[in-house]
Amino acid sequence: MPKVTTGRLLREMIDLNSITYYPDPYYKCIQFSSYDRRSVAPDAPGWFANADNTNATDRKNYVRDETVDGRTEHVLAEVDGPGALVRFWSANPWVGEEGRLRIYVDGSDEPVLDASMLDLVDGKVEGFPEPFAVRPPAGKAGNLYFPIPFRNGCKVTHDGDWNGFYYQLNFRQYADSADVDTFSMAELAKYQAIATEVGERLTDAMNLPVQSESVTPFDVTVGPDGEGDIYNEEGPGAITTLTARVSAPNTRDALRQVVLQVFFDGSPTPQIESPIGDFFGSAPGVCPLVSLPFVVESDGTMHCRLAMPFGHWATMRLKNYGPQAVTVSGQIVRGPYEWTDSSMHLRAKWRIDHGVEGRPDGYDWPYLIVSGGGVWVGTSLMLMNPTPIPTPGGGWWGEGDEKIYIDGESFPSTFGTGSEDYFGYSWSSPELFQAAYIGQPRNDGPGNRGYVANHRWHMIDALPFAQSIEFYMELQTHTPTKGISYGRIGYCYTRPGARDDHPQINPSMLVLRDPPAWEVLPAGSAANSVVHEAECLEVVSGRVETESGVLWSAGSQACFAAQEGDTVSFDVPVAGEGAHGVIVCLTKRPGGGACSVSVGDGEGHDIDLVHAALVHLREYSVGEASGDSATLTLTCTRAGHIGIDYVRVAAPRA
Repeated sequence: MPKVTTGRLLREMIDLNSITYYPDPYYKCIQFSSYDRRSVAPDAPGWFANADNTNATDRKNYVRDETVDGRTEHVLAEVDGPGALVRFWSANPWVGEEGRLRIYVDGSDEPVLDASMLDLVDGKVEGFPEPFAVRPPAGKAGNLYFPIPFRNGCKVTHDGDWNGFYYQLNFRQYADSADVDTFSMAELAKYQAIATEVGERLTDAMNLPVQSESVTPFDVTVGPDGEGDIYNEEGPGAITTLTARVSAPNTRDALRQVVLQVFFDGSPTPQIESPIGDFFGSAPGVCPLVSLPFVVESDGTMHCRLAMPFGHWATMRLKNYGPQAVTVSGQIVRGPYEWTDSSMHLRAKWRIDHGVEGRPDGYDWPYLIVSGGGVWVGTSLMLMNPTPIPTPGGGWWGEGDEKIYIDGESFPSTFGTGSEDYFGYSWSSPELFQAAYIGQPRNDGPGNRGYVANHRWHMIDALPFAQSIEFYMELQTHTPTKGISYGRIGYCYTRPGARDDHPQINPSMLVLRDPPAWEVLPAGSAANSVVHEAECLEVVSGRVETESGVLWSAGSQACFAAQEGDTVSFDVPVAGEGAHGVIVCLTKRPGGGACSVSVGDGEGHDIDLVHAALVHLREYSVGEASGDSATLTLTCTRAGHIGIDYVRVAAPRA
């Protein structure tokens, strides 16, 4: 049985080959979180209770309190026996002001790590730099991916006074016989060279090296209702990289309507079945992303570096369920691989439900249920949210928690605190971001309206299972919302003979249900606002045109092709006394410009409106106005397209 060390665990963070073998020593991944403790059973009241945070006085969604040297430490997690702390997340690591996070191992009264929680997730604590510490711009959540192994138990505490603190801690829990070297600062120094190498790989995930012994190029055109094989090879071996690019008159539809199927070792049904774009985490259309196992470039070139081992044979097939001929070109890199009794096949299965009603009381949606042994390694979510509410508050789709059952558990050993929390960000933020293990490559906006894509890859925090895994995520919305399309993929490695509940893909699933035409609904955190469509405002100076499309409220936006220094001003009505916040909704897109936006004589706000591949909307608070009207001015600071969908005038401050 191999020894578990800090160095070995660090290497596992970037080793896409070792994860294809059933773990030795075996471990179970468990999670401690601030989930609402009223959730006790699926058939009991409170299963969808949503007070998923802690309060030191009346909502103790943590283990217990302890008094240490006169201070109160809130125990967030406690594990007996050998294991490793592998992930920490908090939506609001700044709570508790100067509160400190302490990690105790092997029963010691002295913490092996004692640090400001905020400094730790900001990468300011020596030995735990970025990219092990990740603060996405989407909500400013704190993530720490750094392994802290222990031989005889671990306890994690925080001593801040808090109100509404959210947290998750993920652990590997080994059998008592496992040989584990306990983490210490001396261990950290011992493995510093490995940590540096791993950090560099995580930072530069685009250029992750992979093993190669042969390259098979392909260039296949698949007609309507046709299919074609792009790979048929004997084993043993492993596909270490799949690179593909889709070309068609309507590429966006083709990425959803061409289905990738992969069969390993004579299986009559594919272990991988997914629309090709969704498989790479790009959905719908091209959503650029860079992560450890998947990369999607802005030109539509897609790369999968999750290894696909096979013992005897592998077949990769494309099926076109759409009405247009589609060309798919790329290459398949094969690397050396030793197939053993511990080897596993990659399994990735896509499913979608259209016309779903999101409700505040929630519902558990299955991602993938597997019977047999394996390791869960990733999750992608792609949904269409038709809410007309322009702000995250009110139009949010992701209040629901992940619930993961291992080997027939009656209560999930992973129980989360919200969908965005699972994906590593927070506060229903629409901001796009990417990191090695987590990302939000698409969120159309404004707020959380339109198409959304999230992903999380489980490497150091993978989820092994000996008999079965059931992965559910609650769909729980702020307000009742009809017409949601909810697509998702579960990625796992499974032992030969495993089975899953994947529904066979049919053409009706593959139709993109675009967001309907809409007008801004001033509700949620936009309640009591007055909305002015920009194309209807009086233009005080400059010239604008009108651009039409269902992306924009009321079907159109005001826009202009701007040169540096060009200025456009609008007269914005303001009703009522007091100071009103002014929020402008602008379009980000390829070829977008940059501008400074000001209200009256107020300070200008610099806003960059370019994106490599996506057209999407964002709201920006740009100042305050009072009186009967205000002048909104946009001054181009970099040439490009500038589009204004609407202006929202908020209710005056109390």
